Amino acid sequence: MRFRVAQRGPIPSDSPYLIRLSRSEYYSEKRFSTGEIALLRLIERLEKASNNSLVLLDEAELALHPEIQRRLLSFLEGQSRDKQLIVLIATHSNTLLVNAKPQRIILLRKTNDSIESVNPCYPAEAMRSIDLFDSVLGDYLVLVEDDVAQKCFQSMCRRAVREEHFGREALSPILPVGTFYDTATFAINISFKVPEYTSVKALLDHDAFTDERIIALKERYGGIVHDLGFTPEEELLELMEKTPQNLRNTAKQSFK
Repeated sequence: MRFRVAQRGPIPSDSPYLIRLSRSEYYSEKRFSTGEIALLRLIERLEKASNNSLVLLDEAELALHPEIQRRLLSFLEGQSRDKQLIVLIATHSNTLLVNAKPQRIILLRKTNDSIESVNPCYPAEAMRSIDLFDSVLGDYLVLVEDDVAQKCFQSMCRRAVREEHFGREALSPILPVGTFYDTATFAINISFKVPEYTSVKALLDHDAFTDERIIALKERYGGIVHDLGFTPEEELLELMEKTPQNLRNTAKQSFK
């Protein structure tokens, strides 16, 4: 909220941001960080924006902690739904990219004298043009085919950390890339470009290994191309067949 402590009458537009701490104490914007001030001004303008407006944001993540960036993205999605806004964000933030659905990522790539638009675009593809190696790499970079495989392997890693006492490095970046062949070749190509401390793995659904191209890649690059051991979608269907009727009904309702 914007107001002056001793002000009477209408609040002028140039009033400072103040947060009430107690009946007599206030926290002034003079003590706010750059990110806090930018975020407050953005929220204020969004509240004033008319329904069906086009909102253009240039690097909305500047000076914001990664967790705040994730919450900002969620807030913008909510505002977009509530006010029917079209929100376009030009960003260099890996945090925003990995938390956005591929259908909402548009990669602009210059090809000769024209600009190519890639949509949907998986985060790994978008981050190749930013700073993938410096910002998101740890001991491991695991590339998978799609969001389902990503969530499945993330769950497996969390269980390994919890029950098998694996190190936290098991929760290293797990990024969806695209088709199984693109995932494998992308992993192989960037494995020669990442720092020595980062091990790159392509983790493919089991059904990918019916393709002769993938079999050949695994034979040649066995340290990079790996078999997940099952196909998540098939396992889900099999699990539902073995599950009591009430759970199957709940699952069907959830995916309507």
